Amino acid sequence: MKKIISAALAAALLLCCAGCSSNEKPIDNKQTQQADNSDENYENEFVQPASPWHEHKTLDELKNAVDYPISFPESIDGMSITFLQEMEKLAEARYGDNKITLRKGTGTDDISGDHNEYPDEKTLDGNITVKGEGGLIKLAVWTDGEYSYAICSEGISEEKVLEIAALI
Repeated sequence: MKKIISAALAAALLLCCAGCSSNEKPIDNKQTQQADNSDENYENEFVQPASPWHEHKTLDELKNAVDYPISFPESIDGMSITFLQEMEKLAEARYGDNKITLRKGTGTDDISGDHNEYPDEKTLDGNITVKGEGGLIKLAVWTDGEYSYAICSEGISEEKVLEIAALI
C-alpha cells in the first residue's frame, strides 16, 4: 500500500513540475478583465467606415489626382478656395465659408448631392438647370455629355451662375 501511495505522490509531483516549467506567461487578472470588457466595448462602439473622399491642399494637387481636366477658378468674387477634395470620378472646390461649392465629375448624372426641394426651377443657356427661391440660385446642374457639373450656393444671381459655368 505504501508503494501505491508513493507512486501516486510521485506522479502528482511530476505533473506539478511539468505545469510550472511552461514557457507561457502567467495570466494577469487585469488583462483578463480588459479582454472581457473589450467585447462589451466593441458592441457599444460605432465603427465608422473610412471616407471615400481625399482632401487636397492645392488646386494643382487636386488636378494631378484626377484623370480629367479641371479648371476651377482660384477665387470667386474675392472668395478664395477653402477646401478641395476628390473621390472616384468627382472633384470638389469650396469657396469662402462654404458659400459656393463647385463640382465636376465624369458621366452625366446629377453630382450636386443637393436633394432639397426648391420652389423655383428653370433652364439657363439651354442646358443649365437652376433651382432656388426669391430670385437667388441655390443649385445649378448641367452636363456636356462627357462630364457633369454642379454649383451649390447660399444664393447667387443667374448672371453669376453663367459666369462660373463658363469658367469650369
